[in-house]
Amino acid sequence: MRIAHIHAPLIGAIPDCYLPKAKDEEWLQARIAAFAEACKEAVLQKAEWILLTGNLFAEGYVTDAIVSKILDILRETALCFVWREDAIGSAYLRHKSELPPHFYRLSHGKREEFLLREALISCSSLSSLSRDTSVLLFEEAEKLEEETLLTLKENFPRLQYVITPTKHYIWKEGSFVGEELVKLEGTDFEDENGSGYYLLDLQEERGESVPFQKIERATYHFRTLRVEVESEDDTTAVYRKCTLATRGLGKRDFVRIELQGLTAVERFLNPNLIQERLEDRFFYLELFNNCKLELDEAAYANDISLKSEFVRSVLAADSLSEAEKGRILPCGFHALEGEEVSE
Repeated sequence: MRIAHIHAPLIGAIPDCYLPKAKDEEWLQARIAAFAEACKEAVLQKAEWILLTGNLFAEGYVTDAIVSKILDILRETALCFVWREDAIGSAYLRHKSELPPHFYRLSHGKREEFLLREALISCSSLSSLSRDTSVLLFEEAEKLEEETLLTLKENFPRLQYVITPTKHYIWKEGSFVGEELVKLEGTDFEDENGSGYYLLDLQEERGESVPFQKIERATYHFRTLRVEVESEDDTTAVYRKCTLATRGLGKRDFVRIELQGLTAVERFLNPNLIQERLEDRFFYLELFNNCKLELDEAAYANDISLKSEFVRSVLAADSLSEAEKGRILPCGFHALEGEEVSE
């Protein structure tokens, strides 16, 4: 029996960054479309039912209209859905009567089971589990040790798939193989390692391995790039490096650029200007200047000049962080030279 496992669609999720209203709406509609497409793909992949874990809706921008759209998708999908009660959240309470009849609930803390042909899905305390359990939603731990999993297999011989809030374990060649669960679509830069859903085929024979595949999908990609800055680089040189590093990325990318390395105090590096020149190329861009300032403090320690007095004052200012000093010193140097400075 083939099942599709969709984890954390998080419809209505707000990304961990500021987006203008138009992009917020685009982001929302893309997540709804991604859920609809995953359900359709599950049908085309000949799945017999869909297991839904994590939160279907995020605790964010979720209106009744959004919930109605999702309920329409569930009704149109000719598969059984099995889900945890708290996966729907407050939206479930408002629309409980509208859930389609092929939507089955599992409540943790009770003996809740759903039988579809030979597959028995359970969400209950271990003491009350049926020995015929095939799929177990195990919410009492983030991670299960190998010894625990093997003990579960001994006690529940038909067990083939175990899910915790953050990981899942598939029965393969005599042991459970675990990996981190991915969301259907990413929501922040922690999700840059991938997103999608899962297909697996439960086996009738107790000892057989479970064929399993991850279906990669992502409407938007999260990318973190590190750009090495050398002491002789000015703003133009760093801009060129950032342009080269982001080649191939575009309007469906959330991009984070981290500048690292050394920047000379005589060189004025303006990260804000670099971001302004680049940000229209991507769906979202943020740039962090993590460079260390290359400064020979001894050269300014006893020198009698306005520039040296400025350096000594900034370095001695306990109220300023190292990052703030790194921004102020180059600006001051160029201002003392009579150059226009803006940051």
